Amino acid sequence: MQKILIYKNETIVYECEGNGKSVILIHGFGEDASVWTNTTKLLSKQATVYTLHLPGTGLNLAANAAFATINDCTKILETLYEVENITTAIIIGHSMGGYIALAFAKNNTSLVAALGLVHSSVFADDETKKTARTKNITFIETNGTKAFIKQSTPNLFAPIFVNEHKEWLQTYMKALFTIPPQVLINYTTSMKDRSDCSTWVKNTNLPILYIAGDQDKAIPFEISLQQSYLPKISYFHLLKNVGHMGMFEASRIFNQHIIDFATTV
Repeated sequence: MQKILIYKNETIVYECEGNGKSVILIHGFGEDASVWTNTTKLLSKQATVYTLHLPGTGLNLAANAAFATINDCTKILETLYEVENITTAIIIGHSMGGYIALAFAKNNTSLVAALGLVHSSVFADDETKKTARTKNITFIETNGTKAFIKQSTPNLFAPIFVNEHKEWLQTYMKALFTIPPQVLINYTTSMKDRSDCSTWVKNTNLPILYIAGDQDKAIPFEISLQQSYLPKISYFHLLKNVGHMGMFEASRIFNQHIIDFATTV
């Protein structure tokens, strides 16, 4: 079911399905909430699933590009809690969605039952990563969204998946071409400047789920393994022959890990 909330006089669309404990799914950068379609279909049988469509993407394609920041997304998440009268929820974020989940949880820990970091990281960008993001900004400014998506998206998948799903990948990328370039630029800038959350994660009592891919170029396996030792309560799952997009590359086991976590914590 599509629903709306108002954030700074702007209409923001989100979705709600199912009944039971609250689970909020947040998609990542350079994608839209459709990445959670299969997860929602399965998880909503056992929980109330809220799917956040980030400003400038998917159902919120026309939203103000100024809201395309991690900080604004956390404020939108706070508004969702208010509108839906959510007292506590499990928040699961993919990639940049994980950064948003972390930023929200740091400031609203009592509202969070558990965290899921899917192909994401608790660490801030190092200088090498910041330089790469700056180059991406320049590329988007010069070449636009379509060229950026076509260049960057295939690298998010393991080579074997790309080779076996070429037609699907073209269709998937085409749906993302309409994301405004300024939205991608603003999110990239926000990711580059985000704070490190490793100390907070080490000290929190929240259970944290990690799902990682052994061929993930965006969040290398070594980084995923390193951060998995930080929380007091940690669940770590490594997907073999998978890159950064486990929800597509290993859908069945990916969704099972999320369902198991959401129904047991």
